[in-house]
Amino acid sequence: MKRSLVAILLCITQIVQANQPGTFVEGQPSPQFSLQDVQNFSSTSFSPADAKGKWLLLNFFAIGCASSFTSLAKIDSLQRYYVAEVQTFMVGKWDKEATGRDRELRDQYAEYQERYSLAMPFAYMPDSALKKLGVWTMPYTVLVDQAGIVRAIFHIGIPSLEQVLALIRGQIVNLPGSYADIQQKKVTHPFTFGRPLFEKGNGGPQTTYLYRSLLTPEQPFNAPNPLCINSGYGNQVQFINKSLDQLLMYAYADTMSLLPNYWQNIYGKYYPIPIWEGFKQLPDVTKKYCYSLVVPPDRAHPFELQGIMQDDLRAGFNAVAIVETRRMPCWKLTVRKGKHADLRSKGGLPKDGEYDMAAIHLRNVPVSKLIKHLWDRYRTDDPIVDATGIDFNIDLDMDVLFTEPLDFARKALHKQGLELEQGTCFMKVVVVRPSKKRY
Repeated sequence: MKRSLVAILLCITQIVQANQPGTFVEGQPSPQFSLQDVQNFSSTSFSPADAKGKWLLLNFFAIGCASSFTSLAKIDSLQRYYVAEVQTFMVGKWDKEATGRDRELRDQYAEYQERYSLAMPFAYMPDSALKKLGVWTMPYTVLVDQAGIVRAIFHIGIPSLEQVLALIRGQIVNLPGSYADIQQKKVTHPFTFGRPLFEKGNGGPQTTYLYRSLLTPEQPFNAPNPLCINSGYGNQVQFINKSLDQLLMYAYADTMSLLPNYWQNIYGKYYPIPIWEGFKQLPDVTKKYCYSLVVPPDRAHPFELQGIMQDDLRAGFNAVAIVETRRMPCWKLTVRKGKHADLRSKGGLPKDGEYDMAAIHLRNVPVSKLIKHLWDRYRTDDPIVDATGIDFNIDLDMDVLFTEPLDFARKALHKQGLELEQGTCFMKVVVVRPSKKRY
């Protein structure tokens, strides 16, 4: 994931856990806890009660999630320029006795702290203490007012500084994206004859249907999304808040994942976005939609689901696609002459660096793990194709932060004996044209 908006299932979990004593609940007093070994602060300890009289923003973060690191600059600005109004605190998940990712967080955050001279105070808590506060998933951000009342909870990052300051200064009631804001947007309707069958229990339980296909505008929530269409999702497929381009790729490309996962996938074999041709006026392909499809179990083959989804998109957007092979732009990963020996692994336990948000450290893994890292950091760029010809496991270290641009990675790769160069290669392309069929 590293990638990603509030997940429905996680949100439900948080709401249930928030009813437990001692957890964060919007509109209720903040639970009291103590932070020790605090850095960048006037004292080595801190508790929420110490901030009364000033707003408090607590940002709980963990390793392995991009949102925990991409919001650091925003939180740093809040601490630097508005500390008279709001005190920020970074609270990381870290256990002294743990191994692996819980230990790596402290080291990786230290790299960001040193590189950017971050101003906000920070401390660490073990996972067991975080769960007692109701913090099960991260990033998890809590905004507490001067009286110690929880005013907003976020599950992915924080909104703009202007919006945070507007709430603090009494100019708005809720922050966009917080649980209170989402609840306020929910609309309930009385029973009416014109409402569709089974909607909100109209005529029976809403799960009574045999077949259902829904296409809706963007909704004020996010949720876990499948990355492909396969039998692992049963007789249904749901894509939440996806662009039209993304929906078309799921419907017309291969049923395997478009992302460079460690299992079988089509990354680098399909161009990641459709090509639109023959339209007098193109639709807004960045506008987001939700698509939900449920079919009888005996029709749950991926190709069947894809075919139904194609029909729905054709009816909804007057668009039909075919798959063609074309030469498309890409980034090619190649080896500098004579550098194979420098990359060959010295053996030992594999380390794929899956949760590296700072420097990348790979040990005894195939080149595909490096491709995954590069895509994860620069996923808006053209596909990255492995043209190294390396058929052995490698060791590699790249001193590049998750937030630094592609040129930094290219320079770091060059030092390691690799080149990342722009080029072209043949790929399958989803070509979208106007549908001649009328509805």
